[in-house]
Amino acid sequence: MKNIFLTSIVIIFFTTDSFAQFNEGKIEFSLNGTGGSYKFNSSSNYSGINTSRTYLYLTTTVGYYVIDNISIEPQFGLFALKNSKPSQSIVLNVSYSKRIENSNVALFIRSGYGLGNAISSPFFYEIPIYRVANKWDVNIVNVGVGIKFIISEVAALKFETNYREESFLGEKDSEYFFWGNSDYSFDNMMLLIGISFYL
Repeated sequence: MKNIFLTSIVIIFFTTDSFAQFNEGKIEFSLNGTGGSYKFNSSSNYSGINTSRTYLYLTTTVGYYVIDNISIEPQFGLFALKNSKPSQSIVLNVSYSKRIENSNVALFIRSGYGLGNAISSPFFYEIPIYRVANKWDVNIVNVGVGIKFIISEVAALKFETNYREESFLGEKDSEYFFWGNSDYSFDNMMLLIGISFYL
């Protein structure tokens, strides 16, 4: 996976040039999201499990281009799962965007670090959102690579392959952890679809 992201960085730097939307002083406001559903079935001689859930993951970012092509992007995320309490996250990203020469297509890559109050994954039976808490102690490493389709001087469609590593310390006697303090880490890969507006 690391090799894929490194290759993407090289492609962006050496095959693209500058574009007005990505100039110093510009502001980029983005809405991104993904959603889906899953079904889990299990059976044995003694019991069976049959459950399904739908989920929605939304992010809002406001990027400021500190220099041409490079922006600082605070990101707020909301992960909602059917029959569960929503979880939130805040991530500070650094993003690099450049246009492919003589086209209305731009490539971008971004990475950042942040905090959340739960693991943003629906794939846990009996624990719909893993360890939702009142304290923000889930560490998040965020990396994304994608494409922006420039549809006007003030708007672009975005498609991003997003990787998130989320980790936290499970404490003894907490709601879900009874066997002592342990470190937990979860990797998520998803496709985010969104739209950006440039001010």
